[in-house]
Parts: sequence; structure tokens; C-alpha cells
Amino acid sequence: MTQKALSRPELRLSFCMQLLVVPVTDNTASTESSSTYKTYEHTAALPAEKMLWYRRHYLPNPEDWANPEASPLFFPQEEFEKLPPAVVIVGELDVLRGEGEAYAQKLQNSGVKAEVHVMKGMPHPFLAMDGVLEAGKRAITLLSEGLTSAFA
Repeated sequence: MTQKALSRPELRLSFCMQLLVVPVTDNTASTESSSTYKTYEHTAALPAEKMLWYRRHYLPNPEDWANPEASPLFFPQEEFEKLPPAVVIVGELDVLRGEGEAYAQKLQNSGVKAEVHVMKGMPHPFLAMDGVLEAGKRAITLLSEGLTSAFA
């Protein structure tokens, strides 16, 4: 993937709300650099090695991993100030939890309203299990409320 492919200024869109569920915001994260990757390295739902497998297929060139287009956490702080409010939902037992929390924190530090919801005891795919898990149902409600608030 080239820098040109990752950076597309002609696609400037205006968003009014960010609804993020277990977002990947740092494609450089690993068991060495992320406490949640290390803590949940062997979780059944999404072990760290499986997440790295996805990364290597999505971004086969490691030089692209730190590009802000692939890892939004690396955008400069002043870019975060321009972003709309966010609802960020993560699973407590997910390797990606730290990235979601860090993204929400960076938004908050930039003066952007960002709610972060950690679904206690939940692994990565909790949202897909909304038919049987209360946390999945709650996440859908939080997303719906966030979207509704964007148009209030």
C-alpha cells in the first residue's frame, strides 16, 4: 500500500458523530507495547496472534502500520480537535480495549465529547451476540442513543 493510497484528500467528508465498537486505532500495538494485548494475549475470542494475523493481511507492509490513515491515534492532536463527538464501546477482555480507550482519551484531551463504555466481562465479539448477551443489547442501545443525539 502506498502513501497515496492511504492519503486521499479528495475524499473530505463531514461527519456529525463517531460510533466506534472495538476500534483498531493503533496498528503498531503488540504484546510488547500494549498492556491489553499482553493481558488478553490468549483470550479465546480474539487472541493477540490472531489480531496480528489480520493486521498482516490488511496491511502487509509494516511501514504502513504507523500511518495515521491506518492508525488514527497517530494523527496530531490538532486534528483530533476537528473531530465530531464519539461513542466508543469496548469489551473488557479484548486486546483492542486499550486502543479504544486511548482514542477516546485523546478526543477528550482535545475538547471533543467522547463517551467510552467498557463492557464488563466481555470478549471482542460481544456485539455480535446481542441475541444472548445483555452487553450486546446494551451496546446497540448506546449506539442508537449516540446517533439520535447527533441529530437532536
